Amino acid sequence: MADDAPVPSPAAPALRPIVPLDEGECRDVLAKQRLCVVAMVDGEEPYAVPVYYGFDGETMYLGVAEGRKTEVLDRNPRVCVTVSEPGARDSWRSVLVVGVARTLTDANERARAIEVMMQHNRRDDRATPAPAPAPAPSPSSTPAARHGRGRMLVIERATITGRARRLPDG
Repeated sequence: MADDAPVPSPAAPALRPIVPLDEGECRDVLAKQRLCVVAMVDGEEPYAVPVYYGFDGETMYLGVAEGRKTEVLDRNPRVCVTVSEPGARDSWRSVLVVGVARTLTDANERARAIEVMMQHNRRDDRATPAPAPAPAPSPSSTPAARHGRGRMLVIERATITGRARRLPDG
């Protein structure tokens, strides 16, 4: 019977390999993006949180509010930071920065980190346009500035690696 004939299965799409990024490509991803995921170890459990970062081409800085993440980092400052950049269709690039997070206590180091964070996160040359700014709030509803709260961290002894799945032509 015709119903007993095997049904041909559709050909599976060829998967493109995941390839390493060179140092320049890794730094390009870090320069273009601004949100990362910081992974830590809290006792026996993994703990990961999204955080905005600053990157000056050489050094990665994190601005974090006090809470569980700072308590975890006080006990174990080793971190794995992931920055991902989605591309067209199913292409992407991803960078890992593995190192040690150090709280900046020196006023000059902290000021430098804040400046890098502000410059990195306020740039206009990103691939994705930023949303239009909201109207300025009335003076009575303006929240207090946050620059004095929380911690500024620098990632030291960093090892930077990256991977990508590229489109067939690139």
